[in-house]
Amino acid sequence: MELIKSTKNKNFQWPKYDSSLMLEVSRGETCFTSSAVAIGENILLSAAHCVEGASEVLCILGDAPSSPEKVLIAKRWVVHHEYNPSKSFYENDLAIIFLEEKLPSYISYESIEETHLSDKSLLERIGFGGRLNKNTRTLVTPSFIGKTFNQKNFLLKDKHSVLGDSGGPIFVESQGELKLVGLHSTLEGEHLTYAINLAHYKGWLENMLSFDSAI
Repeated sequence: MELIKSTKNKNFQWPKYDSSLMLEVSRGETCFTSSAVAIGENILLSAAHCVEGASEVLCILGDAPSSPEKVLIAKRWVVHHEYNPSKSFYENDLAIIFLEEKLPSYISYESIEETHLSDKSLLERIGFGGRLNKNTRTLVTPSFIGKTFNQKNFLLKDKHSVLGDSGGPIFVESQGELKLVGLHSTLEGEHLTYAINLAHYKGWLENMLSFDSAI
């Protein structure tokens, strides 16, 4: 049975999800909310379609964009070079975001590991999609269906996905710990979502991080 919890659940252990973050993305006069995850002291991952064509990307700390704890500005963002929405909305739907300053010390950041997934895997997805006219950190427990033939994505049974959840991290519980395995990409129909299989892109991410540290 799929579970959904938002920050309205005051007794829930939200601090362990502090690596999940909210984005505000501007394209001209229009502003969109998306989700992201921290993988370094000033580095985030999100979906390519969240930041493609953006004029400004902001990281909003806290759960209320109307009264944020802090706003961090992205100095640049890199969309995967093979992302092409005219061919697929979910293949290569990955972007890396570099912030102008470091995240606060209480924000944890994740590493990416190759992890076996099955229909018995316990998955947790965090997103900041708009629910009840609010963008707030929300946890959903979708079910694993399988991977696509090219291993770039995996499929989830997920009936609670909404706009703004894109780019949100997907964790698997393994030996009592949460491990980052994917990002939410695209809803198809009413109950099926495509997720970005981060293990497939580990080499690309390492190259991007090495390049950034060299400039």
